[in-house]
Amino acid sequence: MLANQGLFELLDEVYASGQPLVEQERAVLLPAPSPGPDRTRYFDFTAQPLLNAAGATQGILIFAVEVTERVRTRLSLEALNQELSRQDELLRVMTESLPQITSITRPNGSVEYLSPQWFEYTGQTIDDLPDCWTLALHPDDTETARQAFQQAVAESTAFSVEVRLRRHDGQYRWHLSHSVPSFDDAGQLQHFYGACADVQDQRLLAEELRRSEQQFRFLAESVPAIVWTATPDGAIDYLNSRWTYYTGISVEQSLREGWANLLWAEERETVFSEFSYCIQTGTDLDMESRLLDVRTGQYRWYLHRAQPLRDEHGQIIRWFGTTADIDDYKRIQQRLEDKNAELTRTNQDLDSFVYAVSHDLKQPIHNMAGIFQELIRTAFFRDPDAVKLIAMFEKSLHQIDGTIHNLSELVRIQKLRHEQPAELVDLAQLTEEVLLSINDQVTSSRAIIHTDFAAVPALFFVQPHLQSVLYNLLSNALKYAAPRRRPHIQLRTALVEGRPVLEVQDNGLGLDLQRFGGELFQLFRRFHDHVEGAGLGLYLVNRVVQNAGGHLTVDSTVGEGTTFRVVLPASARPA
Repeated sequence: MLANQGLFELLDEVYASGQPLVEQERAVLLPAPSPGPDRTRYFDFTAQPLLNAAGATQGILIFAVEVTERVRTRLSLEALNQELSRQDELLRVMTESLPQITSITRPNGSVEYLSPQWFEYTGQTIDDLPDCWTLALHPDDTETARQAFQQAVAESTAFSVEVRLRRHDGQYRWHLSHSVPSFDDAGQLQHFYGACADVQDQRLLAEELRRSEQQFRFLAESVPAIVWTATPDGAIDYLNSRWTYYTGISVEQSLREGWANLLWAEERETVFSEFSYCIQTGTDLDMESRLLDVRTGQYRWYLHRAQPLRDEHGQIIRWFGTTADIDDYKRIQQRLEDKNAELTRTNQDLDSFVYAVSHDLKQPIHNMAGIFQELIRTAFFRDPDAVKLIAMFEKSLHQIDGTIHNLSELVRIQKLRHEQPAELVDLAQLTEEVLLSINDQVTSSRAIIHTDFAAVPALFFVQPHLQSVLYNLLSNALKYAAPRRRPHIQLRTALVEGRPVLEVQDNGLGLDLQRFGGELFQLFRRFHDHVEGAGLGLYLVNRVVQNAGGHLTVDSTVGEGTTFRVVLPASARPA
């Protein structure tokens, strides 16, 4: 085995040269003492030639000392040093690759190490190392940093401090410096290992959030209603001070114990059911309930409204809500409903009264008319003024009869409003029927009537009501025509902002709107006395139009004519 390891060749060289040979840590492969792989052993050996008197080599003296353990120990140490060197290099690369500044500081405050990020940020050089922190710290933060470091040294604990450090361009930025202590084998404080991170943006954001929260709280406290917020699962986590003002219970107690015990017992289940539905589905909350004021023992009505705030993924992150006192409104609303019901009953009673009176008066009036006609036929009047008196009496009878008829018509239209539904009415056909009913007036006055229903040919309306509107407007246009001017009437439709408009324009006497405009649609109000009338026509038209959700407008010039515009809701126009 030794023959193939070069040992004999070395001895031959020593024997031939006569020169001694010294070799250290020579590896020699020796056979194992038991079955198994051969073993490598290490030896320090010396080969000394033995010379005779003539100086010729006659033998070799060999000294060998096994140093296997020493070699193995040295090799292990070298491998360990290489690994430590590699680890140090990895740690250095990692430290210098971090965005944070890293440092090693002794307990006396001297800096042993600063990562390159420090010099890149501050613009300092290695010569500034002894005073690096003093040069970089904002003057207002120097004492804060010094006290934090001294306390950490005294207590041998970690410490964190926020300070402003000057950048190479002179700008100060906030940094969070955190350091932890290290100790020697005796437990004595040895170093502080620190990391310093730029937190300028986070600090500005935190300050903005604080300002926003202050503004929200100020706004919430300024609103004359209860303002509240809730978590995504519906747990109330904020109430403004108005809660205590209205309920008499502190905010802290309500946040801790909830608000269920303040609800009206009969409404509690309904309120929680609706509230839970909104929380689970994410729909806006809009409900009314009563809450107890514990100081008075009285319940008041409140309107609760809330909307969810969602993130960019649509997930609810918070609920924002208000609770407004509407008790006065509810009480007024109830009184109005009671008053409306009372007025409805009164109107019904009045309608019944008017209908009964007009019905009961019709027969006596007819009887009086018959008796008067018989009296005229059979009696002989010697007084020359009797003819005038007869004419005046006959005119009065006609006026009474007309008034009773108009009152009956008013009641009939009022009843039709509740009993007859709207239908599609062809305006051309309806106008033809109305003109046929006033044909004597049209013929006697030689009126010219033009119609144009191209914009809106038909309307959804109660037909008798629309017929009454047309009848009164057209008959008024004929009745109040200018004496020396042939009547010219235009009947047309228009569409204004989606609403149908029916216009009746004449060239008659006109009205002084500045003087009489406020009285135009009043009951029994008349503005021309040279023709017969009871002052009910425009009142009926206005009432019908208002009941349908529309309104009337009038343009008029004295001596030139008048235009009535019936503006109806968009629903009156067929789709």
